[in-house]
Amino acid sequence: MTLEQRIEELETMVDSMKAQMEEVINAHTCAYNQITAKLEQIAASQAECKA
Repeated sequence: MTLEQRIEELETMVDSMKAQMEEVINAHTCAYNQITAKLEQIAASQAECKA
């Protein structure tokens, strides 16, 4: 394997890892947003109960 081939292979691996990390970040962001929305619902519900 030439150096150019190895570099190309490594660049492909890096691109793949970047894509995987983007998927993980998107999934965590989605989960965070869902949890935040639920917490806001709970806070609103508690405020209504106290009122």
